[in-house]
Amino acid sequence: MKSETTFIYALADPETGETRYVGKADDPRRRYLVHLAGRGQTYVANWIAGLKSRGQHPQLQTLIEVPQTEWQVWEREIIRAFRSLNVSLTNLAEGGIGGSGHKGHKHSDASKEKMRVASLAMSDETKAKMRAKKLGKQFRLGKKHTAETKEKLSLVGRTKRGDKNNFFGRKHSEETKARIRQAKLSAHASKISEKK
Repeated sequence: MKSETTFIYALADPETGETRYVGKADDPRRRYLVHLAGRGQTYVANWIAGLKSRGQHPQLQTLIEVPQTEWQVWEREIIRAFRSLNVSLTNLAEGGIGGSGHKGHKHSDASKEKMRVASLAMSDETKAKMRAKKLGKQFRLGKKHTAETKEKLSLVGRTKRGDKNNFFGRKHSEETKARIRQAKLSAHASKISEKK
C-alpha cells in the first residue's frame, strides 16, 4: 500500500552546503542512490559526476514530508523560493512534474511535421550512426562493477521487492502484453537474421 505522504528533498554541495537540486521521493535515501548511479545526461547528473570525479558526493537533505496529493505544489514552491534567493539549482523544470519533465508530454502536429521533415533531410550515413548508437548501448561491456557498486545495486534491488515495487499489485493490459510479445519476437527475429 502506498504511503499517504512523500518527501521533498535537496542535494547540496558538499563543500559549500549550497542547495543544488530539489526533488520529490517516497524514499529519499533510495532516490539518492539512484542519483549516485549517475544515469542520464541531465544537469544534475553531470554535476554529480563532477563531484564524484573529485571523490565527493552531494549531501542529501530531507526538507519536508508532505501529503501525496500536494507534493507538486510543495516542490514548485520550494524551487521558486530557492531561485528567488538566486540559488544556482540544477533543476531543469520548475518542479511538480516528476521525472525528466517530459512525462505525459505530447508533441503538437506542427512539431511532428518538423521532426518528419528533418529526418527526411538526414543522410543515410547519419541515420546509420544514430541507429548504431541506439542499438550499441553496451558501455559496460567487458567492465566489472566494484564491490561498493554491487552493494549499492543490491540495496536498490532489495528495496524494490514486494509492495515496495512500483508495479506491485498491478497487471499489464492485454494490449500491453501483446506489444511486449511483439517487441520480443521482433528482437529475436533480428538476432537470428544477423547470425545468418
